[in-house]
Amino acid sequence: MNAATTSPERWARAHGSSYPAPTRRRSGAVSAALPLALLLLVATVGACASQQKIDDLTVRVAALEQRQAEADDTQERLARLEAQSQRMLGLNEAIASQLSQLSELQELLAGMRAELDEAPPRRPQRPRGPDPDAVYAVPIDGSPFEGPANAKVTIVKAFEFACPFCERSRATIDQIRDVYGRDVRVVYKHYIVHPSTATVPAQAACAADQQEKFPAMMEAIWERGYKAGRDLSRENMERIARRLKLNMKRFKRDMNGSCVERVQRDQAAMAKIGVTGTPAFFINGRFIRGAQPFDAFKLVIDQELAKANQAIRGQGIPRAKYYQHVVDGGRTTP
Repeated sequence: MNAATTSPERWARAHGSSYPAPTRRRSGAVSAALPLALLLLVATVGACASQQKIDDLTVRVAALEQRQAEADDTQERLARLEAQSQRMLGLNEAIASQLSQLSELQELLAGMRAELDEAPPRRPQRPRGPDPDAVYAVPIDGSPFEGPANAKVTIVKAFEFACPFCERSRATIDQIRDVYGRDVRVVYKHYIVHPSTATVPAQAACAADQQEKFPAMMEAIWERGYKAGRDLSRENMERIARRLKLNMKRFKRDMNGSCVERVQRDQAAMAKIGVTGTPAFFINGRFIRGAQPFDAFKLVIDQELAKANQAIRGQGIPRAKYYQHVVDGGRTTP
C-alpha cells in the first residue's frame, strides 16, 4: 500500500464507512451555526430594544402621572378659587343690600331732621307742682283778701289777669263765699305767666289796694279790661282807676314803685312752693290745681272746717290765729 491509500478517505472506504472531505464538513458546520448566532444576536438586540422601550414608557408614564397629579392639584385649586369666588359674590351681594338699607335709613334720618328743623320748639316740660296731700306754709301777710280775717278756712289764690282759667274760676270763688260765708276768706297772690300783658294790671291792682280798693279794682279789670277786648294796657288801667275815683298821683307812684316789688315778691313766694301755672289754690295750705268745679273745693273745705272746729273748740286755739297754727311746720318747697 502506498501513501495515497493510507489517507483517511481510503481507510474509510476500506472499512465500509464514508468520510467526507474535511473542507466540506467545516463548511457545513459553519453554515449550521450561523443562523443560531444570528438569532441570538437578534434576540439580544431585540431584548435591549424592548428594555429601552419599557424604560422610555416607564419614564413617560411617570411624567404623565406627574402631569396628572399637577392637573388634579390645579383642579382642586380652581375648585377652591371657585368656592371663594362664590363666597365673595355672596358677601358682595350682602354688602350691597346693607348699603342699600343704610342709604334708606340715611334718607329717613334726613327727613326726620328736616321735620325737626321745621317743627316749632317744644315747650319745656313743667316741673311737678305741689303735692296735694301735703300742707304748705303759704305766707299771706300784707296780701289783699276778701272775707273775715279770722275765718276758719283760708283759700290762697295765685292768679293773673291774662289767664282765661283764672277768670273762669271767679264764679267758683263767688259760690264758695256764698255757701260758706264768714267761715272762708280768699287771699290773692299775683303769679305772672304772661309778663308782657299781665304785669301792668297786677301792678294796678296792687296800687288800688294801697287805697283799699283792691276788690273793686280787680272786678273792674276783669270786666272793663280782660272782657273788653283784653285791654290790659296802662292807659286803660288809669281810666279804670279814675272811674273808681282813686288818687291818681298816688296810684301812678305806687304802680311804678312799691307795687313792682310787691308783684315780684308774690311771684317768688308762689314759685318757691312749686306753683308753675294759674290758677293755683291752697286751702289751709292744701294744694288744688286749676279751675276745678265747686265740688272739688267743697270736699277739701269741709275737711278743713271739721279740723278747725275740733282745734278751736277742743284745743282752744283762737280763730284769728288758726291759719298760722295750721301752716306752721308746713312745707316751704314742693
